Amino acid sequence: MLNFLDADFSGADLRNARFAQTYMINTNFSGADLRGAIFNTTAFENADFRGANLQGIKYDTKGLQFFAVSKLDGAKTSADLQKDLDKLKAGKA
Repeated sequence: MLNFLDADFSGADLRNARFAQTYMINTNFSGADLRGAIFNTTAFENADFRGANLQGIKYDTKGLQFFAVSKLDGAKTSADLQKDLDKLKAGKA
């Protein structure tokens, strides 16, 4: 398992990056380009995705739960991610 503590990826080009079996604490992705990134068996606590591009990302149920409690203000999300987040918050996911 890969661990990140206080990592700063703000503004980074992380298109198509694969985060598999990764645990992140206090990770800053604000303004990062994460288009097409894969979050598989990934946990992140206190993550900041404000202003990040999250279009076309892939995620599992665990990843979705962590996105739901992350800072997403101003992030560009795909319709699928937004729909899944809305369902999760409504208790339907």
